[in-house]
Amino acid sequence: MKGTLVLGGVVLLGLGVGAGVWLDRTVLAPPPVSSPKPTTVAQPSGSLAVPAAKPELPRPAPPDLAPNAAKAKTARDSRLSAERTLLEVARTALSKGEVAATLAAVAEHERAFPHGRLEEEREVLAIEALAQAGRSSEAKARAQDFCTRFPQSLMRPAVEAVLSQP
Repeated sequence: MKGTLVLGGVVLLGLGVGAGVWLDRTVLAPPPVSSPKPTTVAQPSGSLAVPAAKPELPRPAPPDLAPNAAKAKTARDSRLSAERTLLEVARTALSKGEVAATLAAVAEHERAFPHGRLEEEREVLAIEALAQAGRSSEAKARAQDFCTRFPQSLMRPAVEAVLSQP
C-alpha cells in the first residue's frame, strides 16, 4: 500500500513538472543572441581606430533548394522501391520454379528501368531463370554480356557459376 502511494506521488509530481515546463516554455527558453559589438584594435598614436573584422557566420542553404532536394530524394526512393518490387516478384517466381513468370517480371523490369539501379540483380535473375529452363546457350550469352558490362560486380561469382555449367 505504501509503495503504491509513493509511486502515485512520483507519477503526479512528474506530470506536474512536465505540464509546468510545457506551459511556461518562455522561462526555460535560452536568452536571445545579440550580435557582437564591433571592437577596435589599438593603433599607434595619431592613427585612426579600425574596427575588428566580424566573424563569418554560417549561412543556411537557400530555402528554395531544400524542398527540391527532398522531392528528388523521394522520387529516387519511389523509383528504387518500384524496381525492388518487380525484382522481388521475379525472385519469388524463380524460387518456385516458375521460369516463365520470372522472365516476364525481368522483361517488365528491363522495359521500365533499362538502366535502373538494380540492373545487375535483374540480369542475374534472368541468367539463373534461363539456366533453370534449360536454355543454356541463352543463359551463357547473357552471362558473358554481364561479365563484359559489369566486370567488378559483386554478383559476378553467381554469373560465373552459370558459365561453368556444361
